[in-house]
Amino acid sequence: MSEPVLVEIIGQVGLLRINRPEVFNALNDEVMNALARRSTVSRMTKRSAAWS
Repeated sequence: MSEPVLVEIIGQVGLLRINRPEVFNALNDEVMNALARRSTVSRMTKRSAAWS
């Protein structure tokens, strides 16, 4: 199975995309947890980039 959430960084913008076209990108526990993990990592990356 592929990643349920894809992350793309464009400049200072982080894009989180739900990657479940077979179920019309419906949310489930796996996707919600992945979104939470990815958004935390994105915020941490942004903070560390701002300090460098």
